[in-house]
Amino acid sequence: MERLLILLPVALYALAIFWITYRTGKRQSGQDHDYFLANRSLGVFFSLVSVVATETSVATVLIFPQMGYKSGLSLLWMCAGFIAGRWLVAHYFLPEIYRRHRLSMYATITGQSSAARKALSFSYLAAKVISSSVRFLMAAFALHLLFGAPVWLWILLMALLAGLYSVLGGLSAVVITDQIQGWIIVIGAVLVIIALLPGLQDASLPALADWQARLDNSRYSPLLFFGAMTLSLGTHGADQDMLQRVLATRSLQDAQRALRWSGIAATIVISLYLLAGWMLARAALPGVGETAPVLDYVRLYAHPLALGGFGVVLIAAAMSTLDSTLHSTAAVWKAALSERVHARTYSFFSLLLLVVAAMLLIPVQERSRSFYDLAMNAFNYVNGGLIAVFLLFLVRRRHVGMWTILAAVSGGLATTVAANYGLQPALAWPLVTLLSTAVATMLAFCTSYFLSDSTGTSED
Repeated sequence: MERLLILLPVALYALAIFWITYRTGKRQSGQDHDYFLANRSLGVFFSLVSVVATETSVATVLIFPQMGYKSGLSLLWMCAGFIAGRWLVAHYFLPEIYRRHRLSMYATITGQSSAARKALSFSYLAAKVISSSVRFLMAAFALHLLFGAPVWLWILLMALLAGLYSVLGGLSAVVITDQIQGWIIVIGAVLVIIALLPGLQDASLPALADWQARLDNSRYSPLLFFGAMTLSLGTHGADQDMLQRVLATRSLQDAQRALRWSGIAATIVISLYLLAGWMLARAALPGVGETAPVLDYVRLYAHPLALGGFGVVLIAAAMSTLDSTLHSTAAVWKAALSERVHARTYSFFSLLLLVVAAMLLIPVQERSRSFYDLAMNAFNYVNGGLIAVFLLFLVRRRHVGMWTILAAVSGGLATTVAANYGLQPALAWPLVTLLSTAVATMLAFCTSYFLSDSTGTSED
């Protein structure tokens, strides 16, 4: 009976996904404008919830409670940086990108140059497959700890579910499921907080800032703010994944509203999981540690039905990342290789890549069971290069050439590797973000100026 109670929420969630796939698949025309942009018919609320659900991965559900357990609410400075960064993207990036958008953002800024488009697209694709497969693996490992069954089996089951609706239903199916997944993730955090209230043993207020100014302190509040603001220029201004649901809105004004409000909505989600972690530290429950406090708490103390419900939270968080990755990378593959191939073929190809990458990373996970370490090792090493290329495109209003792209991406990558592995102790990630973006931007502008590396204006 207990096993049935655990599996009931998961089964109901799977049935809901199958129904959405059936309904949206019947309405899908198969045309690129419909498949990738939902005919630009999304409203502001649907778009912003989809953005928040997309960025709320398993890393959010597992790592933010860990950070709240250790340092209270000091990571809210990161949220402030996210809000500021999205405002900058909405005000300066979106107008040109929304007006000029083609099949992929990288085709938009490289114009007719096939070499430049492939260089930028493949840089993005490599980083996206690696970072998404790590988050995919984290979910499978967490489900393995909760329910048993091998990690590889959970990878295949989640790939089957996400593959069904994202490959067959297009962006319409992804956005609809994002609404469900987003609310599941929020409700999961709220229920954990409510359950912990009676057991709190310490009424002291959580820390709201960290003023330890060290080069390796990633929680130092001013550095965290500016690092997060810069990171947002890449994750929400130069990333096909996040911007695709914003570009699918009815107008530029709707796109800007959705992006601005998504920062506040994401802050609410992050705050809930930080608060849950801080409360777990104050509850002092036996068996609950700082590595994965929420997972420990649910596994040891939750009712079987609640245990199954938290499993749904993990699956929803994983699939909200997986489905958007399949969809956005399919658009980039199609624009970089051949537009004659059907969009679903590229989505299926991306799904296979993610499954293979996650399977190959299983030995890495088995050597290091720290979710925090696993997530930090999945940093997007081309983020600084992507920001640099987009800034050059927006400032000079000219399509960007291949040599400029290679210089920017290589410079950002080399700086990130040197900062993370060439120094002891390694620099804090906000400082690495600022340094890699600065170096990549300098190289992009210098290469474009001295080599006249552009492919014409961005105006038709």
